[in-house]
Amino acid sequence: MILFFAISYFLLFAKFFSINNINISGNKDISTEDIFKISNNKVNKKLFSLGSWQVISRSFFLTNPNYIKEEIVNQFPKVNEILVQKKMFQTLEIEIKEREAKAIFCNNQLNKDCYFVDKSGIAFDFLETLPTGFFIIRDDKEAVAGKEIVNQNIIDGILKAKQILKDNYNIDIEDVLITTPLRLNIKTSENWQVYLTTDSDLDTQITKLDLLLKEEITESVRKKLQYIDLRFKDRAYYK
Repeated sequence: MILFFAISYFLLFAKFFSINNINISGNKDISTEDIFKISNNKVNKKLFSLGSWQVISRSFFLTNPNYIKEEIVNQFPKVNEILVQKKMFQTLEIEIKEREAKAIFCNNQLNKDCYFVDKSGIAFDFLETLPTGFFIIRDDKEAVAGKEIVNQNIIDGILKAKQILKDNYNIDIEDVLITTPLRLNIKTSENWQVYLTTDSDLDTQITKLDLLLKEEITESVRKKLQYIDLRFKDRAYYK
C-alpha cells in the first residue's frame, strides 16, 4: 500500500509529469488568452476537497485532450479545426484553424440576426453591423452559431456562381434570397437577377449561365436585363 500510494503520488503530483506548458498556435481572431484559460482550467483536475481546502493535480496522465477540444469548440464557433495533443510529459499543444467568412446570413430581413457564414454553410460570429465586401444570404431560418444554416450544396453553388460572374464578367453578387427550399434569387451588382432551383443540378445551371453571358447576353444587353431564369431543365429565359 505504501508503494502504491508512493507511485500514485509521484504520477499525480511530480513536476516531471505535470502540464506546465500550453502552446497555442493558428488562431487569428480568437484570443490566445481565452484559449489558454479554458485549457488551463481543464488541465487542473480537482481530486477531492475538504471545505475550502482542495487537492488539484495537473498530471499528464489525467489530462484529456478531447475534453479540452470539446470545450474550446463549444465556446468558439469560429473554430473550424482543432488539434489538441499532449507532448511528453509537460506540454500541451493546441493548433487551431479558424473559419473563413465567405458570406453573411441574415434571418428574414436585411440587418436582422446576421452572422458570418463559411464555405460549409456554418454560421459563426454574430454581426451587429454589416461589413462591406460580402454578399448576403437571406432566409426565414434562425441561425445558431456553430451550426449549418445554409445547405452545403446551396453554398457551393452560390460560391461557384460568384467566382464565374466576378472572374469572367466583373459582376458581383450582392444578395441571395432563398424564397423556398427549392428556389434561389441571386441579385447582381448590375441590378438584374438570376433564378436557380435546387431541384436540379446547380452546377449545370451555373454552366448554362456562363454560356448565356458569353455567347448570347452581351454587355449591352445586360444594361436592360431584368432577370435570367435557369430553373427549367432544357431551357433558359431572360428578360
